[in-house]
Formats: sequence, structure tokens, C-alpha cells
Amino acid sequence: MYNNYLFVMETLVNIAKAIINILKAEKSKTYFLVPGASIQPFIENIATDDDIRSIIATHEGGAVSMADGYARVKGEFATVLCIGGPGITNTLTSLYVASKNETPVLLISGEICHDNELKGFFQNTCLNGTMPNNQILMNCVKKSITLNNKVDLACTMNILVRKMLNPSQKGPVHLSVPHNVQQEEISELFYSPISPNIKQSQVMDDKAFEQAMCMVKLYNNIVIICGKGAERASNLVHYLSNEFYIPVITTLDAKGLFSENCSLSLGTFGWAGNNSVLKTIDDPNLEVVIVVGSKMKVREPAFWDKKFKRVKVIIQVDINGENIGYHFIPDIPIVGDSYIFFQRLIQILKNHTQHKQHLITERKKWIDSIINSTSKFDKSEKEVHSLTPIHPVHVIRELRRIMPDETILTIDTGAHSYFASHFWQSSKPGSFLTCIHYVGAMGWAIGAGIGAAIAEPKAHSVVITGDGCMLMSGMEIQTAGRYNIKVIFIVLNNCAHGKLYIDALEVNSNIETIFKLPEHDFAALARSLGVDGITVTEADQLGKVIEGAKKFPGPILIDVKVGNYPIYNK
Repeated sequence: MYNNYLFVMETLVNIAKAIINILKAEKSKTYFLVPGASIQPFIENIATDDDIRSIIATHEGGAVSMADGYARVKGEFATVLCIGGPGITNTLTSLYVASKNETPVLLISGEICHDNELKGFFQNTCLNGTMPNNQILMNCVKKSITLNNKVDLACTMNILVRKMLNPSQKGPVHLSVPHNVQQEEISELFYSPISPNIKQSQVMDDKAFEQAMCMVKLYNNIVIICGKGAERASNLVHYLSNEFYIPVITTLDAKGLFSENCSLSLGTFGWAGNNSVLKTIDDPNLEVVIVVGSKMKVREPAFWDKKFKRVKVIIQVDINGENIGYHFIPDIPIVGDSYIFFQRLIQILKNHTQHKQHLITERKKWIDSIINSTSKFDKSEKEVHSLTPIHPVHVIRELRRIMPDETILTIDTGAHSYFASHFWQSSKPGSFLTCIHYVGAMGWAIGAGIGAAIAEPKAHSVVITGDGCMLMSGMEIQTAGRYNIKVIFIVLNNCAHGKLYIDALEVNSNIETIFKLPEHDFAALARSLGVDGITVTEADQLGKVIEGAKKFPGPILIDVKVGNYPIYNK
């Protein structure tokens, strides 16, 4: 009767060890951390446990970014350890990114001993201090709990893991453990790992679904827009599209959910969106839009969201009811799980179309006329490959030409984000990581790309970043060098905060210097931190260098001197 329970029955273990055992039961065995005295009991246990892998980051924000990238690619939650005080505050930006992206990350912080509270100790963010950790983190985590005794251990961990993996709103959570509590000893622990059934929702509004299907049967020209919330249903989306010839669009954060190599992939939409998407949404013959797993915030339907108003029917499906109607009011809102929705939709269409193949034929004529008359991309390789300085589009094109389909691309925030988002094509879920659609934190991709490589070491991990981002978080490449983690860091170095610089010149050239950056040798910086570094100044050098980086056994940074070219579709 106790098969589902974890028993810690050793002579005596401390609370830090008991927490590690609980996390093992929950399949979390990789820790990202920056060492410190207040987490010493955790460190001692991790260092002597052969089942645990620890990755020492250079900064707590980098540790959380690594955990974010790891969790997105691995499909499991990741664990971060840090000290209180500045350790907590250093995590804020990366936790903000993880929270907005609903990435499950468990942050464990060590706090000062209870006996030292209210005595002016440094690195103090205890609940009785002047800056309590739960108040600092309240807008960046789904839940924060301080463990004050061993009696509450199992219950506290159960609450946090459930909250972190809640299907309707995943996200980071925080456990604070005072140093003296970490050292308390425990001889027996009963803990039940979270059931897989809790991690996957079975919710579906049957009445709303039936109403939606009546509309789907009534009209023919359908487009499906998938957000990250539909990622679990990726295989079903592919089957649905191919079987019934329905075109698919993805949001930027869901790029790769539906293979962009597929003929029925229109690409991504909104900022950095593909032309075929814009043409389809603008087509007066479009009748039904089905949005699944996306709140459709303003950045996605930028510049054309009003065109939704002339579509016959808009159906929005999301497991989290708060995401529905966030930016526009759908005709039929459905609170439900994306996987169940697509399962049922496939069955409905099978029954409906077995004697109506002409519907598919008509839909094929409609969408083929759009695809065949519109290029997905703003610029061809012929237009950019010979430009000097190097055009960022040439870099992305060469990367896509050389790197395998399963490559995981992590992009940072800046002008390079547009080029990477628009011109890179992804073929599987979790192979394109970004934070620009919600937060746009510069430097986040450097740590996240390292985490992605740790999660999926057999896939190539590539990071696209800029010189401004490197100045913020570039030291984190040292972690890749320290552990010989195979990541290709590509710095699109334009000696400026690129988009801001270009926009400023259009307004007032006198403020140009504010957005210019000194010319730095990031290849030399990389070598000083244990990462191979190469500088590329000529377009015809690029392919050979990327080919070499692809074969290189460890981390490598390519510093590409690019020009400040304007982004398109502004």
C-alpha cells in the first residue's frame, strides 16, 4: 500500500539531504547554483551524491536562465540554489522571464539562522527582515514558502511542486530554508511524488466545444494558430493539418511546434512574422481562426489585429480561462486542454469529411493560391550575402543551411532577434527558445542556451546574441567553458544597441553616441574564459567557420562583425 511513497530511512539525515531525496523522487537531479555559506548543507550533500549533477554559474541570474532553458527543452522542472540577500535579488530578472513563460523552476534559497534574525546580519532576506524574500519575489514566482521546521517538510514540498507543475499556469516557485533548519536531522519521511495525472489536465468545456464544431462544419477556410500551450499536442496538430489540409501558424514562443519545413506551415506571426502569415490573415476569404494555447497578447497580432473583426468565427482554446479574451474577444471561448481539443476535432472532421472530400479540395485551392503567390521571407539570400559589413540575415541563412534540423536555437533580445525569428526555421517543439515575446531581457539567452545544451546534449545548441547582451551577461560563457558544454555562441557585433541606434538616427543624429558601443573583441574575451573564440569580418568566411564550430567538441564563440541594418515590417 505504500508503493507510491518515498521513505527516507537512514540512520539520520539532515533536512537538506531529505529535500534532495524528495527532488530525486520528482526526477530532478540537475542543480544550477552559485555557492554560498547559507546553502553549505545542500552543497555538502550534492557534492557527495553520485546521482546529482551540479552546474556552478557565474551569477544567480545566469543560474535561473540555465534552469529555464533546461526545463523548456527537457520537459521537466529544474532546480536552482542560491543564498539569501543579494542571491535572491540577483535572480529577479530571470525569474520574471520564467514566470511569464510559465517555465517550472524551483528556487531554493538559504537564509540566515533563526537566532541571527533582527541582529543586522548581512545577506538577510528572512521573513522578519527589512526585505523579506517572499515580498521581493512575489511578482516573479507562483508561490514562496519558508520552511521553519522539519514537521512541515513533506507538506511544503508537495504544495510547491503541485503549484509549479499546475497545468493551467506553470511557473517558478520558491523555497526558503534557514541555515539552522537545513541542519536539523530527520530519521523518517513520508512523501508521495506528484501523480502524472496532476501534471496533465483533462479539462474540456463540452458545451462550448460542440458550439465550435457547428461553426467548423459550417465554414471551410480554416487557419489554426498554435501557442506554446499547444506544445503537448504537436503530433496531433501535424496529423490534423496533413489529413485535412489545414494551414498552421505559430506564435513566436511556439516556433517549431509545427515543423516550418512542412508545406502547410505559414510560419510565425506578429512582430517578426512571416509574409505568408500576414497575407493569409489579410485574405478576405479567411472564415475561421482557431487559436489554441495562446493568450494572443498585443505583440503577436501587432499591426493587423483589427482584421480579426471581419473573420466569420474566432475560436479560442486555453486551459487557463484567464488567457481567453486577453487581447480580443473570441466568438467561442473554450476552457480546455489542447491535446483533448485536437483529439476531438480530428474525430469530428473525420466523421464530417468522409463523404465531403470536395471541402478539402476547395480549401487546398484557397491556401495554395496564397502560399504560391507569397514568399515567407522579407529578403532573399541573394540580396544580402555580399553586403559589407556582414548582414545579420546572411548569418542566420548560413546557420540554417549548415546546422541540422534538430538544432536548438536560443535567441537574445535586440535587432538580431528580428532576423533570427523571421529567417530561422524550426522543425520540432522546444527547438527555438526566446523571451522577447514577453520580457525581452538582454543576455538571457546566454544562460538559457547552456541549459538547453545540458538538457539535450545530443542536439546542437546555438545562441544568437548581440554585443549589448554580451556586456550584460557575457561572463556566463565561462560556465560553458568550465564544464566543456558544447554551445555555439554567435555574437552579432554591430558596436551599438542596434535597433535603438537606427531608430535614433531617424529622429536626431545628435543622440547617436548614446546608442553606440565601443568595439570589443569578444573572441578574445571567450578565450580568456576557457571558450574558443573566432572573429569573422567577411561574409565569405562565415560558412567555413560555422562548419568548423559544428564539428568542434566544446563551446565556441564566433564574434561576427555585422552592420546596423534596419529590421523589416516596422
